Amino acid sequence: MLTPFRQRKFARLFDLYDANHDGDIDAADYARMGEGIATGTGCAPGSAEYEQLRANYLEYWEQLRQAADADQDGKVTRQEFLAYYETLPTMQETVAGIAQTMLQLTDRDGDGKISRAEFAANLQAIGVDAPAAAEAFGHLDRDGDGFIDNSELLQNVEDFFFGEDPNAPGTWLLGPL
Repeated sequence: MLTPFRQRKFARLFDLYDANHDGDIDAADYARMGEGIATGTGCAPGSAEYEQLRANYLEYWEQLRQAADADQDGKVTRQEFLAYYETLPTMQETVAGIAQTMLQLTDRDGDGKISRAEFAANLQAIGVDAPAAAEAFGHLDRDGDGFIDNSELLQNVEDFFFGEDPNAPGTWLLGPL
């Protein structure tokens, strides 16, 4: 059973993924996220990089659909989404995979770390405003060097998905709760 604090974090995640705010997550929501991140990071619509980001997000949608769409109706409700995340403690080994995916999708210049601008573009693409993204980055950049490296990202992902401390830096992974 998810604690109230973790329910709040995952409800925030659901709300950001539900791009059209219709109460369900579907392929179109993930396509919009991919398109938003592509555009936010300077990829021209129709370019190979733009299409690759969109395809990556649709691939992640398919993984979520297969794991969480209990009634197989092609969409994931909030209830299905939260039920899926209740199983996460038994899947803690996937945290490294989540962190790697986030790094891959956010690190647009390929330097192995996430800059303030890359992070802001990623969050803004899913509906987090610029001031909230900047505030979140300040929490997530644990060593204050202006980047989120792989080690920091892994810690932040662990904080977000498994942590119970509202003051932990990783609580800010998607902006303020």
